[in-house]
Amino acid sequence: MAKPLSIIKYPDPILRRKAKPVVRFNSDLNHLIDEMLVTMRRAEGVGLAAPQIGKSIQLIVIEYTPAPDEADTIKPIPTTILINPKIVQSSEALSLIEEGCLSVPGQDINILRPDSVKIENTRPNGEKYIFSADGLLARICQHEMDHLIGKLIVDYPNISSSKENSAIL
Repeated sequence: MAKPLSIIKYPDPILRRKAKPVVRFNSDLNHLIDEMLVTMRRAEGVGLAAPQIGKSIQLIVIEYTPAPDEADTIKPIPTTILINPKIVQSSEALSLIEEGCLSVPGQDINILRPDSVKIENTRPNGEKYIFSADGLLARICQHEMDHLIGKLIVDYPNISSSKENSAIL
């Protein structure tokens, strides 16, 4: 059974390392994915990258179930696993939304990101594919992929916004 792991906090140096590609697609990887999902859910996050639990590999888990009062405006995001992800296309349209981070508690930064992306990705069985993400899923993917290159929300300029949008990623 998967157990929750500790979330690494800034300024731990592992958060600044470039993560290595996943090369072994086996039961150990699947177990780590399960542990990351348990950890993310327990922390009430919507995404978690492996460097945030002390593993410098290119692995991300994402999932979001809207609260009852959000169900009319925000679509749920089913469990999504990113392995060795690479953005291959981004929209020109951008949105400014306040982001938080499980590894940088207490900091909320307004970040300008593309509204949609196409991502080259690998399934847990090693099969490569491309998928499209827009809206909240696109934002979460981009935020978590930043962790794979050692970039954090504190590295972005905090652009002022009149919007009341926020997400803890």
